[in-house]
Amino acid sequence: MSSENGWLTALDRLFAPQIAGPTDRRILMVTEALARGGAERQMLALTRGLRDRGLAVGVVELLGTVPGQANFNDEFAAHGIVPRCVTQFPCSEPAEHAGSAIGKLREFARILPRRWEEIAARLATVMQQFEPTAIYCWSDAANLIGGFVGVQERVPLIILGQRTFPPPFWVDADAADLYRRAYRTVLREPNMIMVNISTTSADAYSSWLGTHQPIKVIRNGFDPISVTVPASRDATEFRRGLGIGDDSPVVGTVMRFAPEKDPVLWLQTAAIIAAARPDVHFILNGYGHGDIATQLRALGDRLGLTDRLHMPADIVEVGLVYDATTVFLMTSRTEATPNALIEAQACGIPVIAPAVGGIAEAMLDQITGAIVRVRSADALAAAVLAVLNDPSWASRAKAWGPRFIADRFGLTRMIDETAAIWE
Repeated sequence: MSSENGWLTALDRLFAPQIAGPTDRRILMVTEALARGGAERQMLALTRGLRDRGLAVGVVELLGTVPGQANFNDEFAAHGIVPRCVTQFPCSEPAEHAGSAIGKLREFARILPRRWEEIAARLATVMQQFEPTAIYCWSDAANLIGGFVGVQERVPLIILGQRTFPPPFWVDADAADLYRRAYRTVLREPNMIMVNISTTSADAYSSWLGTHQPIKVIRNGFDPISVTVPASRDATEFRRGLGIGDDSPVVGTVMRFAPEKDPVLWLQTAAIIAAARPDVHFILNGYGHGDIATQLRALGDRLGLTDRLHMPADIVEVGLVYDATTVFLMTSRTEATPNALIEAQACGIPVIAPAVGGIAEAMLDQITGAIVRVRSADALAAAVLAVLNDPSWASRAKAWGPRFIADRFGLTRMIDETAAIWE
């Protein structure tokens, strides 16, 4: 008993700064990890906005980031929110804390993370302590664990957030079928709301699920403070520190080094551009697990990009990357709404991206950039070279990009539409 009391005391300290305010407006954000990615940046902006409106917001990770991985913990803490990973808290009897949810989830164990039973049990205890009136889940794994545990804990409203395309786009057929069955099971509950960030992705989810469950589309919100415009001296020092001349054009990107972002295609495209334009440099900014960055660096060397490829790793001030970039290149296999594409346009940079997923909803083709209908290194490189060789692209993107993003991806609109779900 003393051990359990100690745990609850720890949870009291975890949520003490966050539960002040109306007890009927407590929102618990549930995510797998707070690594520095687009979805996590959106969570930060939404959490801050809801806090500013008087809602009590808590943030929990199911898995947490790996040691040394860039994350948003400091940014959350700056707003009085201290995210915690549920695995930090012991739970000696999972069945006692989440027996009902664990029983329903067991059928789908193959698609759940390791130690999912303990994770579900700890999340149940967090919910018991925080007593949320709504939980907002931010990924497929979080949707399933958070959804089933939320049902068990009788949370009045459960939001299942979809930040990507449905599972058939990124797992094998058997795993995708498990995801579909799991979603269909949890969606039988009346307190579920599905939220997607693009119409294209929402339609794909609806078709894949084969249900009449409505999916609400709430587009991402661009938070201007998330991309700090650097002082001219800082920007110049950043470029020179990488070995880029003041007048050299730069093809850049900000991405997570994952198969769905296809950094290999990005490097292959860069090699074609480099052969045609010896003056162009390339910034591949991002992060990934293990030694993926080292592997990509080696591939760049083999493609002949050695002195012109710059990989400054994931940096907090992404504004430095955008400021140094002449053309922003995206090579994803699929996207719902890519935050980096939004940020680049908000900074007035022309963007090049393949015609996949919801990208057409996130840019103005032939105005703020170009959508490439054939997803290949040759086609993408041709589009980038066309922009580099035509100065009118830069002025057009600078004039229209910020206006388009402010209109379609306004932060206040995103917060308003989300808050309206429970208000």
